Amino acid sequence: MSLLARILAALVSALALAGTIVMGFFVGAVLVGIAVLGGLALAGRLWWLRRKLGRAQAADAQRAADPSIIEGEFRVVEAGSDERRRLR
Repeated sequence: MSLLARILAALVSALALAGTIVMGFFVGAVLVGIAVLGGLALAGRLWWLRRKLGRAQAADAQRAADPSIIEGEFRVVEAGSDERRRLR
């Protein structure tokens, strides 16, 4: 192999190596960007759920502290029905 062919082969190899490194950098940057966006989406979702849960707990606490609210089940019993006589 001639000296010129060796120099050209080394130059082409160096350019290919540099191109591979640059492409690897950009692919890595894209993957990191996707991971960051996924992490932000997950953090936002968790924040939203915690916020929603906190509001629900605050509403439950307020409802429990309000003495004018009575929780329970009821059943409408018609006047004169057998069930009404049985409940007495």
